[in-house]
Amino acid sequence: MGNSFVDFKENGFWSWDGYLCDLLAVLATTRVNGLEPAWLTEAREHWRGEASKGICGWISPNLSEILNSEERVQIFLGFIDAVKSRADLTSELTQSLELLGALLKGELATNESSSTDYMVSGTFPYRGVTGTYP
Repeated sequence: MGNSFVDFKENGFWSWDGYLCDLLAVLATTRVNGLEPAWLTEAREHWRGEASKGICGWISPNLSEILNSEERVQIFLGFIDAVKSRADLTSELTQSLELLGALLKGELATNESSSTDYMVSGTFPYRGVTGTYP
């Protein structure tokens, strides 16, 4: 599998597609207590589709489009915290969630041409929460 760039506004990070597919699948399937805003339900459908594409590269969570207000960003950051409490997370998935949170908080100033020394790495084959990724 290839790598995809996860962007939000003007920054982002590169991720190996296996980790990104697992991340999006977990975001699509993790439920939290309480009512869910319609935009998050729609986002889950998009993430589920992206996670199951089965292609190398060009996986996009569409964060800039989905999280188009500060209110949505704050709700999503709370959602990320809920996802982090799952007992079945791999270390690669936990690290990916940390990168995603840092990006949304404006703490990550990397772009497509930045060094990729921050990329999450682990052992292969990767067996994520939602399946095995070659």
